[in-house]
Amino acid sequence: MTGDRVADDDGRAELMSRRARLAEVLEAARSRGDLGARPVEWVVDHSQAFVQALSSVEGRVADLGSGAGVPGLVIAVERPDLDVVLVDRRRHRADRLELARRRIPVENVQVRCVDAERVVAEDPNSFDAIVARSFGPPEETLEIAAALVRPGGRVVLSEPPPEVERWDSSSIGRNLGLTVVDRGRVIVFRAADLPG
Repeated sequence: MTGDRVADDDGRAELMSRRARLAEVLEAARSRGDLGARPVEWVVDHSQAFVQALSSVEGRVADLGSGAGVPGLVIAVERPDLDVVLVDRRRHRADRLELARRRIPVENVQVRCVDAERVVAEDPNSFDAIVARSFGPPEETLEIAAALVRPGGRVVLSEPPPEVERWDSSSIGRNLGLTVVDRGRVIVFRAADLPG
């Protein structure tokens, strides 16, 4: 076996190990009622839509209202090249996220126990992408995301189930400089570039 092949095999083994520990962490969250009733496999699969939406993104990603760590922890495991900031204002959730970060382990994650509005005040336009799943009403989520994402960055949000009419994504976000660039299991917005 060549050195590259051994390194590839080691990398795959480490990824598989982290995925298994992530599933354990999420199953514990589900058992506590922090994740909802859907099976962990479904939750992880849905989070893969966020990972795919971030395929061209480099740098910093913030997960607003991270809760049990979805989709932020999945993104961190699948994309160790990204710096992922998990934002949740509830201390007990932030503490659990920190424990999860260490258990998996993922070194590319920072947990911030803070209200999202405070992140806007401290770090405006400093993230390459913002993700959110069940953070709040679409207008509020997009307003906060637009204030956090860099020009040209991405905002990726969960779409509601087809039977729920939560928003008209064709018009929402326009007044915030966000344009819909993809819509599937998640909706992807692109922040306007700076003029120049």
